[in-house]
Amino acid sequence: MYRNAFVASLSEKDRIDVREELLEPEFQAAMRRVGTLTARAFLEGVLPERFGLEPLCRFRGEEELSAAEQKLLIARLASADCSDAEILSALRRLRGSGIPVKLRNEDGAPLFFADGDFRPFRAADAARNHLTLKKPEGELRYEQHWTLYRDGKELDFEKKQWEENTLTLLLPDGKYELFTEKRLPNGNAYGKRVAFRLAGGEEKALVLSFPEVTAEELLGKIVIPEIGGQDYETPFTMEFFMAPGEEPSEHIANEILAETESLKALCAQKKLSLRFYLREAEAAERGSCKTLKSLFPEAFSCPADYDAQEEVLARKLFLEPGQLPLIILRRGRDCAIFSAAGYRVGLIALMSELLTVSEASAPSL
Repeated sequence: MYRNAFVASLSEKDRIDVREELLEPEFQAAMRRVGTLTARAFLEGVLPERFGLEPLCRFRGEEELSAAEQKLLIARLASADCSDAEILSALRRLRGSGIPVKLRNEDGAPLFFADGDFRPFRAADAARNHLTLKKPEGELRYEQHWTLYRDGKELDFEKKQWEENTLTLLLPDGKYELFTEKRLPNGNAYGKRVAFRLAGGEEKALVLSFPEVTAEELLGKIVIPEIGGQDYETPFTMEFFMAPGEEPSEHIANEILAETESLKALCAQKKLSLRFYLREAEAAERGSCKTLKSLFPEAFSCPADYDAQEEVLARKLFLEPGQLPLIILRRGRDCAIFSAAGYRVGLIALMSELLTVSEASAPSL
């Protein structure tokens, strides 16, 4: 049990690079304290070899800290001007002497164990304010969709779990900034910042909101190579690298079928051409592509270098190669104004709208 917990405190890289003979003395030194502390104090405050992602070093020795040395270290950790390097050094010396200490995951505040719980050395780090966050439906990832800062320092809430689109955080006094981000399919990112203070046991509720984006802001302008054998005679071309019969290509195929009438109208007006690229001709008989081919028989082709062309285009468009379907709205012969890869809902209707917007603003692009 204890050996597994000790190994679990190491990083994945540690488990590959660090030799067992270097760690075994540290483990044995920690185990000398196992019967002198509560299970939580030992497992969280004494046994772990790491505090964070600092460089590993031996810090558990035979020599105990004197009471005076302990007092000096504790006083230093309680001071407001103690640097991160000093905090780490002091915590190592205390833990090496069997005193349970750790860093708080969310903000790196140094903590000691007393009266059954870990508590901050500094009064300013006491978490006594309640922040309740509400979010819209759907998955949100920390640092990708939202990030919280305290006094200019990013906090770590990656492992916090939302319950029914609600997240309650217990936070210290301070100046806070909540950033939300919306990354567009064309690669651009838009952010929103909300600044606020928390103090004195305050309770505050915020709803995560994201920047509003217009259709014009979705348009890009990336030069891409032509697909061999295509004429590009119409002003716009919707191109699809598909994996028929597989998701999410099936989803996109069904969206195209749902928009067949409007797409056929654009094609009849010579504004748009459709192109479906497959690895082999037999794939056109799978899933919804079979129906698509009956509606747009001239739109299907099998490039000889399908994988190479898909990879080149994906990389030029800052997308993941091989994540099908790869979808491109091309203006003229060599300009991608919009692209996407993988699963997207409502993509065909959006591309039709973008075509209209791009057509109206073509001179300025």
